[in-house]
Amino acid sequence: MQEQLRTSAKSVDCPDDLEAEVGASVQCNVVMPDRTFDVVAKVTSVEGGNVEFDINEV
Repeated sequence: MQEQLRTSAKSVDCPDDLEAEVGASVQCNVVMPDRTFDVVAKVTSVEGGNVEFDINEV
């Protein structure tokens, strides 16, 4: 997420772990220095121990 936002979040709070299964998702709250917002992280692929996911603001 740090790469997408191009800055570090003060905190990221997710109520659950993100399962390593394609299609799994979790909604998280992100606190930045200048604002707070929610994002959804969704798993797009799983290959061995590598998991790729998209993060989008809600």
